[in-house]
Amino acid sequence: MPNVEQGTRDWGLGTWGRGDDHGLRTIKKQMKLRAITIIFLVVLGNSCGPYFGPDWQPLILPETPVNLEEFNSEYDDYNSDIPQVWSKIPFVFSSNRSTNGGRFDFEYIPMCVFTDRRDGIVEVTTEMPDHHGSLERSENIREALEIVNGGGNEFGPLFIPVGRGFVRDPDYREFQHYLFLYATDAGGNLDIRLTHNHVEYSYIEPIDLKIINTSANEAYPTIVADSLALYFCSDKTGVYDIYKTDLVDTMDFLSNITSDTPRPSIQVEALSSGSDDKCPRIYKNLMVFTSNRPGGYGAYDLYYSNLLNGSWSDPINFGPEINTEFDEYRPIVVPDIGYRNLMMIFSSNRPGGQGGFDLYYVGIPKDL
Repeated sequence: MPNVEQGTRDWGLGTWGRGDDHGLRTIKKQMKLRAITIIFLVVLGNSCGPYFGPDWQPLILPETPVNLEEFNSEYDDYNSDIPQVWSKIPFVFSSNRSTNGGRFDFEYIPMCVFTDRRDGIVEVTTEMPDHHGSLERSENIREALEIVNGGGNEFGPLFIPVGRGFVRDPDYREFQHYLFLYATDAGGNLDIRLTHNHVEYSYIEPIDLKIINTSANEAYPTIVADSLALYFCSDKTGVYDIYKTDLVDTMDFLSNITSDTPRPSIQVEALSSGSDDKCPRIYKNLMVFTSNRPGGYGAYDLYYSNLLNGSWSDPINFGPEINTEFDEYRPIVVPDIGYRNLMMIFSSNRPGGQGGFDLYYVGIPKDL
């Protein structure tokens, strides 16, 4: 992995409520909303819209990794997020392309996913049909990146769309407001920071999450909507482990994560290996993460675990169909998009890429 990652941290996270007793319960609604609003597009020809004709069949995403060629560069491209999916998809990731291999900043490139129903071939492209919607709403995403880029190495973007229930403006257009969580080493070690445009239409100056940050590296926060708990990774013991911090259910989410009082963080022993276990990302009851634990296929492999009756299952390696003798890093699972399998996006420095770490996508079973 890039050298800068050895001593830095990186992360992503959650959703938040208004300052009343609606609070944390609203996170569940927002996470569920996010899970059902990401719709990739099954298309015919060069359109960018859904096709549900009489001969339509659910399609399958490729089960071997595919390089996102139009999004990668000769430098390092990884740590991605898809803030929200409309007919045109805003895609955000970390890259050091703008500094010619130096500092990592966030990049924004719109995405469209095509599938030819006749042959089932999936194409993920930067090409945007002019007749199918606009990216006006994603300008808010650009604004957030402009605020956070340049202070240090920025990693692990996670945008959470703020729903209508949080906004008092009657003219509010849904999903123009975001909570943006990320990690930066601008202050030395990696710290988790937050900005949002909830109160005003412009983003606030980024603030540290003191409930999580320590003198060590904290990175990659993620949240299980039904548990009201925040997960992240930290190297406070000398290696990266995945931790859990319970949130206070009598406080709204924004007050929770911006509190000045540190909260107890418990190491998730079921996921700990004594090696680096990092980059957790949760979709429903499925967690995907990166580890260099013994028994893998390369330096860093991708693993998954399921939340069963309140406990995480023993991690399972994704196997040689996805992992290689090289590094596979920072996976995210895209919510169900109507295919027979789920889309997972990750990065790898395997041969055949454009240089450094490249972004890849692959289909994974829904019943892991």
